[in-house]
Amino acid sequence: MRWGTSGSEGPAWALLAGSAASPAPSHSPSPPAPRGWRAFGAPRGAGLGEPPSSWLKAAAGFLRSWPFLQAPSLVKPRATRTFPATAFLEMWSEGGGAQQSFPLPGAEHKVIIVGLDNAGKTTILYQFLMNEVVHTSPTIGSNVEEIVLRKTHFLVWDIGGQEALRSTWNTYYSNTEFIILVIDSTDRDRLPTTREELYKMLAHEALRDASVLIFANKQDMKNSMTTMEISQFLTLSTIKDHPWHIQGCCALTGEGLPAGLQWMQSQATAN
Repeated sequence: MRWGTSGSEGPAWALLAGSAASPAPSHSPSPPAPRGWRAFGAPRGAGLGEPPSSWLKAAAGFLRSWPFLQAPSLVKPRATRTFPATAFLEMWSEGGGAQQSFPLPGAEHKVIIVGLDNAGKTTILYQFLMNEVVHTSPTIGSNVEEIVLRKTHFLVWDIGGQEALRSTWNTYYSNTEFIILVIDSTDRDRLPTTREELYKMLAHEALRDASVLIFANKQDMKNSMTTMEISQFLTLSTIKDHPWHIQGCCALTGEGLPAGLQWMQSQATAN
C-alpha cells in the first residue's frame, strides 16, 4: 500500500452519480432530508425536513448527553445541524445508498479539520454537508457535524485557525483518526507556519495513528501553488508513519472535495 498519494481535482465530480438531479437545499433552518431519514428517538413518519418540535428537541438533548458528541470544555462550539449530510448523501446514493439510522455510540470515525485562518476550513465542511456555499465568519471555538458516505460515518470537528487558538488544537486530538489540513494555496508567506503546525501535530502522541488528508484550497486562483509545489515545500515524502494524501480543491465550487473524502472513506474501511 502506498502511504503517500497526490490527486488533482479535475474529473472528481464525475464520481458523483446523480448529482445533477439533486438540487442543493436552500438556506433554511431545516433543509429537506432524503426519504426514510428519521431522527433518533423520533416518531415514525417524522422527517428531519419538518419544523423543529418537541421530539426533535428531546432527541437533540439525548444526543448531547453522549460523551463522544460533547465539545471540549475549553471551547464554545457554534450551533450545529444534527441531521446527516442530505445533499451529499443523495449524490452518492447510487454508489452505496444512505444509512437509514443514526450510528451507535463509537461507530463514527473522528475527524479534525485544521489549518490557518482564512484557509477555507468551514466552507469545505459545509460544502460536504449541503453542496452549497455558506457565508462564514472566523471560527471561534469549533463546529461539529456528521458526514455519512457509503455507510461510513465521520464525526467532523472544524477548529478555529487563528494564531491565538492553535494552542487549543491538542484538546481535540484524543481518538482522532483523520486530520484534514486545509491550506490556502495562494498564501505563500505563511506556508512555513503551516509546515510547522503540521509536524507539530504529527509528533503528538494522540495522533500517532492518524491519517492525513491535505486539501490545497483555492486552486481556482491564478496565483495559487500547485499540489506538487506544496508537497515539496512541506516535504510530505518524508512522512512515513502516517498515511497521507494531498488533493487540490476549490471550496467555493466543491471541486476536488469528493475525491478527498473518498480517499478518507477508503482508509476508514481498510482499517
